[in-house]
Amino acid sequence: MAQGKSYKPSEADRIFVERAVMAGTAIEKIAGCLKLHDDTLRKHFMYEIMTGRERLKGDAVRVLVESLTDNSLDAAKFVLGRVAGWTEKSAVDLSSSDKSMSPNAALDLSKLSPAALAELGRLSDAADD
Repeated sequence: MAQGKSYKPSEADRIFVERAVMAGTAIEKIAGCLKLHDDTLRKHFMYEIMTGRERLKGDAVRVLVESLTDNSLDAAKFVLGRVAGWTEKSAVDLSSSDKSMSPNAALDLSKLSPAALAELGRLSDAADD
């Protein structure tokens, strides 16, 4: 591995480290790719390590804001959903037109007698055994 005193980072190495940090790559793996010791990587690329993820987020926000100013409906939905808590609701109808394949209604336990509830409990316990 290259030693810290003799290593001089190139611009290509700086770009590589910044992009690897943006991607969430572990420092040890980035150092291995450059054939450096972890400490050497940290010494020469501290700025890229400390700012890479924040720059990525900043770039993403910039693109989002540009999309909003271009009247992008998708960007507006994204911001409303993430920032304003807005959600879209979809209703799915599972019934068939002739009702032959429609799901049966769930059992309404509130209408059962105590004896019927006890019997259901016994049946459930027997099924678990």
